[in-house]
Amino acid sequence: MASFKSFGLIYVQANTGGASGGHCGLRIGDEVYHLQQQDDGFFRLVRQPWGQFLHVYNDIENRPLFFAKTHLSPEKVQALEEYFLRLLLAQERNFENLRSLKGEVEFWEKLIRGGPYTLFVPGLGLYSSRIKKCPFQSEMVRVKKRILREFGPDFISKEKEALKKRTLSLYPESLDLVLPSSKKQLVPQVTPFSKRISEFSALYFALKQLDQGACLKREVLVDAGPLEASFKEVLKEFSKKVEASIVSLLGSKRPDRGYAILVQMARLLAIQESIRQGHLFVLDTFPEPCSKVEFENYKQDLDGLRKILRDLENSVYAFQKELSIKKDLDEPAYTRLENLVSRYVELKRALVSKKAVRILDGLGIPEKGQVAEIPWKLDFLLEGERLKEAKRALNLYRERLKGLYSYNLIERNCVTELVGCMKMFSGAEGLGVPEATPIPFIYFTRWVKNMEAEEVEFYPGFRIRRLEKMYMAKGRLAYFREFNTLTSSIYHPHPADTSFLLFTDDVFLLRPIYGGINAAFGAANMLFGAVLLPFDRGCAFINGFWGLVYSVPELFFANIRKGSFVYVESNNGYKEGPKVVSRAVDGLL
Repeated sequence: MASFKSFGLIYVQANTGGASGGHCGLRIGDEVYHLQQQDDGFFRLVRQPWGQFLHVYNDIENRPLFFAKTHLSPEKVQALEEYFLRLLLAQERNFENLRSLKGEVEFWEKLIRGGPYTLFVPGLGLYSSRIKKCPFQSEMVRVKKRILREFGPDFISKEKEALKKRTLSLYPESLDLVLPSSKKQLVPQVTPFSKRISEFSALYFALKQLDQGACLKREVLVDAGPLEASFKEVLKEFSKKVEASIVSLLGSKRPDRGYAILVQMARLLAIQESIRQGHLFVLDTFPEPCSKVEFENYKQDLDGLRKILRDLENSVYAFQKELSIKKDLDEPAYTRLENLVSRYVELKRALVSKKAVRILDGLGIPEKGQVAEIPWKLDFLLEGERLKEAKRALNLYRERLKGLYSYNLIERNCVTELVGCMKMFSGAEGLGVPEATPIPFIYFTRWVKNMEAEEVEFYPGFRIRRLEKMYMAKGRLAYFREFNTLTSSIYHPHPADTSFLLFTDDVFLLRPIYGGINAAFGAANMLFGAVLLPFDRGCAFINGFWGLVYSVPELFFANIRKGSFVYVESNNGYKEGPKVVSRAVDGLL
């Protein structure tokens, strides 16, 4: 019997930035499924924990949010959840194949140009070639002895020789390409020649590191500070699991096990260094290349970032204590710890040095790679036709994915694609989902009516919630300090919010008047920005222009801009609690 899970549609009101027309998502249990446009231009399905979704949209982005709690049998909810997970799996396969095809083109382009037989090996950049007097070496010598006891004294040399034979027997074959016909189709994994060479090479280098006594590069270790005494014992137990996983991987037939072994050996060395020095060391999880925010772009938000830093530092120690109590550290939890520590140390470094800070969405796996020469001489003919075929396959696949994952404001947006996903569900006729409309708030009202939502939960934006608390403590006179961006104690001007003076999201009759003042303020900033053009590359002018643009709807009683925040403490399950409102939500939207 399936257990009951919350189910329903989410509507997020507009603000400046990426969702100026509002946003919709589907909540299933404690997860939210919604669509976002990625940096590569593709419009992809995203799965995000409900608490994190609230923190980003409702707190940091300060967007009021509605959740239409809708009745659906537990069996249908579970089936729908499994269906969305399959969609995510098919989507990840598609983009994994696209990455493989890009790698194939790059491989042949390099060889045709007469370049060396080199490739990028993920994980290899974690290790140093200087192994003399390496503090990590004794640990890997011990692990090597265990492996040779289990698999035989000649295991490493035999495995390397077998790899060589398998690699030299490879020959570039025509790509067996299956193009996805729909988002739910799980196509076969594309394994082009370059990917097979890469997998074999990664395994070879993993064996080589094991054989010579792997030594980590110091710069890949990040230090979170003193190790909690109780957590030290937990790490000791976890190191045994990591060592066992290395042994297991060496005995497996996983084609990608080379990279996994490189990462696990590096993790084992980081754990042993933590135990040895009494400091928590983990591997840097930021990929290369990585998105960065320059100091000039965040220097106005230093107070907020220092709060984030304190929050991260507290979270590192709290997570250690939590894991110490459980006394059972597994790989997913250790990955979260790696990411938490990496973010904490990165922000601390950036604030101290006043330099760019790296940013990363989601959880990263230590993947610091290195370009290395292919260990074996490949004696096949370098035919130009191979490059042509690789480019043709890449173009075909990319165009097909553009057809499946493209974005269009009217025809393919967060609502139409989400509804399209639900319509493909095999039990869609039992859901009764209304037909899509491109406007999020109109579709939300249609959902509430047609799906007979049990109730609608309303989550006011962060600023309004803080304002209501202030009214309760200090009375309504607090409004005269908080109604503008210059004297507000809750809000601090944020570059992403454009130039504006007065908040209009908490007034209605006065909104056109406030909007007129905001429009004049934006125009004044444009004039001031015109003077600064030679010095700030037009930043002030553009800020004023968009300030004027977002003020226009306010003249007609509409509101888009609400202000956003660099830092908001995690809501920890939404302390204020949602407000249950009437199913007649039209007036609130």
